[in-house]
Amino acid sequence: MEELIVPLDNASFYRRLNSKDEKTRSVAIAEARVLPTETLLALAHYESEQYRAQMKQIGRAFIPMPAISFPMWAVGMAAHIPVITFLSFGLSAWCGYRIYKLNPSVGREAMAEVVSTSDEPRLLSVAFAMMTDNPNDSQVYRLVRVAVKKLLPHVPLDGSAEWNEEYSSVLLKQLDFYDIELAALIMKVLSVYGSARTIPALEGMANTEPGSNERTRKARDAARLALTAIEVRQKKQAEANVLLRPSEEAGASLLRPSQGTTDTNADELLREVSG
Repeated sequence: MEELIVPLDNASFYRRLNSKDEKTRSVAIAEARVLPTETLLALAHYESEQYRAQMKQIGRAFIPMPAISFPMWAVGMAAHIPVITFLSFGLSAWCGYRIYKLNPSVGREAMAEVVSTSDEPRLLSVAFAMMTDNPNDSQVYRLVRVAVKKLLPHVPLDGSAEWNEEYSSVLLKQLDFYDIELAALIMKVLSVYGSARTIPALEGMANTEPGSNERTRKARDAARLALTAIEVRQKKQAEANVLLRPSEEAGASLLRPSQGTTDTNADELLREVSG
């Protein structure tokens, strides 16, 4: 059955997700959790666009400070200490106001909370984008790791999922010996979707000496299995490419006249048959 796509005012919904009022934000999160997948994906992409645009605005708010201070340094610092102090406080207050006014991290955290409770594997692309955008936001990162651990088991292992190198790169950064459950899930998925670029990172884990550490041993064994699967798959693909490769002289072979034939005059072929 085809999924119903519910029209949604993304701008209005995002404002509620990014609201400083906790009750408004909680209601928006609850509503987002029951949205149809396509509608939720559209909202998540809108949130991502808004987050990046607002972070750029916050960054631009800091530009006037060096632009104003540099000329004063050029003509002598001492004479302008009071002015620089005043401007520094003023610009700091302005930057703080812009951060408070925009505050995109509130909406980002709310969306991460929504994604962390979903079972839809297509939301992995949203989670991966958040991991790339927010590597230093501990709350968002924690929620997104929960989402990734929950969604990875739903990725089809027949190679039919939409996948790209960036996804593999994001997952490789999550590999560690502390969360063995997540590491095993990552390597299981990479064994199907990993490429040659995946191999060096997996080799590092596969060649680890675990000693008496059980977690390290499990991670090493999972990495070795993933490496074997990737190498077998690549070998099969290489063999298939050799079988399907056209012969370099195929055209010449097909068009070359058979040996022993001689040129025939066209007039001879077209002359009337004599009675």
